[in-house]
Amino acid sequence: MTPWELLSEGAKAYGATLSADQVSAFRRYYDLLVEWNQRINLTRITGERDAVLKHFLDSLAYLVGIPASWHDRPTRLLDVGAGAGFPGIPLLLARPKWTGVLLEATRKKANFLDEAIRELGLSLRAQAHWGRAEEASKSGKGRYDLVTARAVADVATIVDWTLEYLRPGGRLLISKGPKGREEAANAAAAIRRAGGREPELMALDLPEGAGTRILVVVAKAVTGG
Repeated sequence: MTPWELLSEGAKAYGATLSADQVSAFRRYYDLLVEWNQRINLTRITGERDAVLKHFLDSLAYLVGIPASWHDRPTRLLDVGAGAGFPGIPLLLARPKWTGVLLEATRKKANFLDEAIRELGLSLRAQAHWGRAEEASKSGKGRYDLVTARAVADVATIVDWTLEYLRPGGRLLISKGPKGREEAANAAAAIRRAGGREPELMALDLPEGAGTRILVVVAKAVTGG
């Protein structure tokens, strides 16, 4: 099985059926990553198969923590600490009705995100913003259905930085390694303080033994609910 066949098959396990055009977009995204990685440090993972497993499928795994009814309707996403675009860009490529903001604190990485958005035909649905979540304008408060974070900070810190961006009923999704359960337990007070419900924890195994992730899902409480 080629890496791109693996992408198609692996995506199905997370509820995403990718068209040939969508797979082509992922291939172009990979090419951009490799090209830019020669100039700036975007990722240590540059092989096709590893990129598919540990970047693209790792990102699409977030779909498991999102209600199925949201997958094919307009949904607003904020990806905090987007880095090279994970998980935000793969999610936007897989879900054509979604719109998103990719927030990244490193200017060179934000510049890469700008180009990737243009090259991948996402300009009408996505924007890259240079800035930090804890310092960002409060104009985004309560605007998003989803907030995602990957390798940014511990769960409690991410909750403090980001839960206010969610609308009531929206979801914060954080991908973690083996310490995810412990971090979620330690974040209980921060979650309550920020208006979140008790987190749901999901263990996700990537294909081919590429690793296990703990997806921490925190829903923002609905007022009066």
